[in-house]
Amino acid sequence: MNSSEERRRFLTDCMQALSHVPGVTGIGFGMRFTNGELLQEKCIQVYVPRKMMRSELSNRAVVPPAIDGFPTDVIVQESRVKGNGPV
Repeated sequence: MNSSEERRRFLTDCMQALSHVPGVTGIGFGMRFTNGELLQEKCIQVYVPRKMMRSELSNRAVVPPAIDGFPTDVIVQESRVKGNGPV
C-alpha cells in the first residue's frame, strides 16, 4: 500500500469485513501491541469499547485473527465525554 488512496480503500474493505462484528467503533492500520509492548509488526487495529472473553461471543461476533494477510489487534477505545473541565 503505497498511496493514501490505497490505504483508504484497504481500510474501507476491512471495515466491510468487520461489519458483522458488534461493538467495533473503528479501525486503523499500525503497529501491533501485545501485553502493552509494541511489536515491529504491522496490523489492522480494531477498536472496541471493551474486550470480551471468547466464551461470551458467538462465532460471528469474533474479530478474525487476520484480514487479507494482516494480523488484527483488538484495542479498547476509551470513550471520552465532553465536559467543562480543563482543556
